[in-house]
Amino acid sequence: MRIAMLASGTRGDVQPMVAIGDELARRGHEVAVAVNSDLADWVTRAGLRAVPTGVDFKRFLSSAESRRMLAHGKVDTTIRRIVADEHRVNQQIVNACVRAAEGADVILTTVTMSLRGLCLEKATGVPSRILYSFPIVPTGDFSGIMPRVRDFRMAWANRGGSRMLNQLYWMRNKANLDEMSDLMGAPRVSRMPRQEERPGLHLYSPRVVPEPTDLPGGHELIGFPVLSDDLRDRLGERTVPAELDRWLDAGPEPVYFGFGSMPVLDPERTLRELIEVTARRGIRGLVGAGASWAGTPTACPTTCSSPGRSSTTTGSCPAAGRRCTTAARERRRRRCGPVSRRWWPASSPTSRSGAGGPNSCASEPPCRSAA
Repeated sequence: MRIAMLASGTRGDVQPMVAIGDELARRGHEVAVAVNSDLADWVTRAGLRAVPTGVDFKRFLSSAESRRMLAHGKVDTTIRRIVADEHRVNQQIVNACVRAAEGADVILTTVTMSLRGLCLEKATGVPSRILYSFPIVPTGDFSGIMPRVRDFRMAWANRGGSRMLNQLYWMRNKANLDEMSDLMGAPRVSRMPRQEERPGLHLYSPRVVPEPTDLPGGHELIGFPVLSDDLRDRLGERTVPAELDRWLDAGPEPVYFGFGSMPVLDPERTLRELIEVTARRGIRGLVGAGASWAGTPTACPTTCSSPGRSSTTTGSCPAAGRRCTTAARERRRRRCGPVSRRWWPASSPTSRSGAGGPNSCASEPPCRSAA
């Protein structure tokens, strides 16, 4: 089969697609990925054919403007800004999607590209399916990621939270979608699609978000796709820097704080708070500095020590975080209980602590035995 993948967003959005694409390629299928340009080289190193869309998410997330918008929970403002950036290169995005889907038997998309996948489906007749990396399909069990109330205790209100975000995303993207349909010579998508009506796979762990009791038919929660050791070798992400390796060997397994694309308004303050927390808990901490830490005027120290304890910061080093979690799993074999469904919504302001953002609800919960 020939599989087209339409992916857009941060590495956290794209990596699950790459893990699945790599496994499909290993089984003999042909895979092409239309992806934002800042991750195109990374997808190519994974051994998949990447088609750049011209969008640069890394530049957006590294800007002070995006950090302020995300940290203050301004979801609509963030969507407007992203849609405006996409509008400037919309024709290039359309061309990339069409090239990736040429001769495809199925189209798989991230949530952020699902509407474009539907446009392609209408233009080509090739079915498109959404791979959800976070819970956004309306459910009565808990509210969506947009309302600041985590559970309204009323099924209809909880569903309304997700539908409100989906409606907002549809409205903001409608002009770009109409242009895409016009460029392909296809009928415009006139009605907002309901996610419940389209089959999809949910790529997150039930230990992070419990499986909804009303998950629609055709939807399946399958867990988070993990990059294989062979794929990590190709990406150059299995080797831990020697200095960090020695630090990891010098004491008990640390707690890994991975920030990813979370906006951090004040990295130094955030790091100080993490040092204080790890010192109080009597544990070591490894801080994975995310995208918004780049370009910080005053660099964070490599190693920060408190009496008898230490915390270390590292840049984008997936191997380090993986080693921490693997070591803890193999040596302790501690079971982690499901995180409460009352996760911190994307729209909740977290600027008071200098950190926060849209991926907060996707973080692995701490082991209960370590709390």
